[in-house]
Amino acid sequence: MGLDALRVFVESGKYHALELNIKKTAILREKIRKHQTNIGVKRMEWTEQGVVGVFEGYRIYDIDVDLLKTFLADLGLLPVLYKVDWSALSSEEQERMKPWVLSQLPTIRFTTKKDSKSNINILSNFEERIGELELVQLVEEWKLQKTENDFLTTKWKNIRMNLQSELSAPCCYRLGFGTISCSGTAPLISTIDLYNQLGEDVIMKNGKVNSSLLPVYMAQGFFTKRDLKRYRKVIDIRLKYTLMQIHAEQRRREYYQDYLRKHSM
Repeated sequence: MGLDALRVFVESGKYHALELNIKKTAILREKIRKHQTNIGVKRMEWTEQGVVGVFEGYRIYDIDVDLLKTFLADLGLLPVLYKVDWSALSSEEQERMKPWVLSQLPTIRFTTKKDSKSNINILSNFEERIGELELVQLVEEWKLQKTENDFLTTKWKNIRMNLQSELSAPCCYRLGFGTISCSGTAPLISTIDLYNQLGEDVIMKNGKVNSSLLPVYMAQGFFTKRDLKRYRKVIDIRLKYTLMQIHAEQRRREYYQDYLRKHSM
């Protein structure tokens, strides 16, 4: 079923359309970003189109990894604020942790037979067509392409999900319209389970801090901003540009608020 759906998706031209659409959306986003940069505004909203463009700053830290781990370990927070990748564990440690892991679906990769010259021509013509558009027209074009992108991406994700449940890793199929491969995915592991079974040393050696949780535990009073400054220093502030529909911005805000609320309980 999954392979048949993949064949139809590719041979109908929808996979090729998705590949091109992703590139067109990126081209439009970059043009809109440059316009907004020249205007010099952090947040720009196109209400009629339901689209918003936002520049957001994010900090780059120089972290004293060992001292931060020791500090958080002394507070008893190492298992909840650190995560450990399965690949970081030794073979013996992986064997001991197998009863506590959460298996993941296999990874699906698909490579189609491409006509790169045709794609270059299509994208070149597209850039020429949008080259003289006004900013609001670029936004309208972006929304049109993004809507099609979302539709095709949902179709593609559904096909991949079906293939994940149908194919057994490892495997590889060379088909008339492309090549599909299926490989195993590393399991997920709870750092708390890891701590309970193997102890603190494994986390001290292999753990990576979950930076998104630091503000949550700081808000709960486990440590202060001043405490963190001893172990991590801001070395740069960079800008990230996000172009999205207004309702997506609202959903993102609500998700973050729910995230903070959930972890502060």
